[in-house]
Amino acid sequence: CEELLRMQAMTDNNRRRIVFLQTIPFPLIGVEALAAVLTHHELQVIITYIDSYEKIVSKLRAFKPDFMCFSSMTSDHSHLLALARR
Repeated sequence: CEELLRMQAMTDNNRRRIVFLQTIPFPLIGVEALAAVLTHHELQVIITYIDSYEKIVSKLRAFKPDFMCFSSMTSDHSHLLALARR
């Protein structure tokens, strides 16, 4: 978080965009807390559920994030790595 906040300070007029991608279709308290802190420091944050590759790619192209953060269970780890590599 500290690195993201430093980068945000360097770009006053261009707010950094961060997307949290998660494999679980309900709010996760850790992700929600991180998003709240980042939003408080004037970064743009969205949290989205990975339902299909095509929908995620569409959302990412529309939002144009500077950073992508992943939240997953151990069983989804390899799926998310493959998605990140695309």
